[in-house]
Amino acid sequence: MNKILHILTIFFIVFCYQIGQIYIANITFILFFLNQILNSGKLKIVGSKKASISLFIFLIYITLNTIFYSLFFKSIEARSIQQFLYNFQYLFLILFIDIDYVLVEKLIFKTIIIFSTIICAVFLYSGDSVDLFKWNEFMNNYFPGWPNTVPLILIFGLFLNRNLKYPFFFSLVIASAALVTGSRGALLGVIGILLLPFFKKFKRYINISLVISFFTIVLSFNFLLNYESDLKLLRAFDRIDIYYTTMAYLKQSLLFGYGGNTIEQLQYVKIDYDPLMNWGHTHNIALEFTLRYGLIGLMLFSTFLFFKIKEISDFDSRYMFFIFILLAFFQTFIRDFIFLFILIYLKRNESSKNDEYLLNH
Repeated sequence: MNKILHILTIFFIVFCYQIGQIYIANITFILFFLNQILNSGKLKIVGSKKASISLFIFLIYITLNTIFYSLFFKSIEARSIQQFLYNFQYLFLILFIDIDYVLVEKLIFKTIIIFSTIICAVFLYSGDSVDLFKWNEFMNNYFPGWPNTVPLILIFGLFLNRNLKYPFFFSLVIASAALVTGSRGALLGVIGILLLPFFKKFKRYINISLVISFFTIVLSFNFLLNYESDLKLLRAFDRIDIYYTTMAYLKQSLLFGYGGNTIEQLQYVKIDYDPLMNWGHTHNIALEFTLRYGLIGLMLFSTFLFFKIKEISDFDSRYMFFIFILLAFFQTFIRDFIFLFILIYLKRNESSKNDEYLLNH
């Protein structure tokens, strides 16, 4: 049973099929986890107590935040409830999960190779490939998770091949598939993989280097505020408009946010900015958490992520954990199970000296 759920989860991680707005991989993974608990009778916390405590505080806060907002403003939607419940899946980052990571690495990489080859073949033979907007519209009809989630798994594949050591040609195919998505996150992820050996060589300066890299990206965004380009990867008018729209909402409720609601659920709130269109969400993890749960929610969740990154001992995994968090500044991955699964994998070798058993029978 476990092996079947392993294989199903891996397949649906790469091919991001969904039932409604829920990834099938999300369902199979939960079934796998429940099966593990039933067989072992144990629920075990791994990693630092600081990370666990900070996550519990965050979850308590968003619960109270959502309840009070819905009571006082009488406004809560199904999507808000779904996102609220999804936040509890971050518990997987502090729980022991008995995954066969050797099997996962090999099967998921081979599946990614097949997926990448299909993407590249379609791109080469598609008459719409020269126009990325038509290309994305075409691919979105046939490839679930296109174009925002697909780059995540492709970048993950590039990272896996550093240890699996399959021929370089395979990495080239995966990188090409990632870049033809036209995603800003894909470009940043590929660059991040290429820079990994450099950062590893000077890892004693890794903290300051990553901070400098982060602020460089932030400054680049500010540059794009007044920059026009015909190249989709450099075209920022959409994110600029989303940024100003979000800021207009946050002016009215910066500290506590809007009870788990995002932009498309706040049409009833009057703001002093006229957006170009009705945006669905903020496309940015920091803005999204702040809008939903306020500055307090952002700080609590950031504290949890800080402790998780800090407790990962393997340099490559810590670096990639940071890179994937950075990618979330270009897309709202907080409700994306593919994103969460990759983080679960990256923290697989963390120290378990402070393990605690919550359930034992």
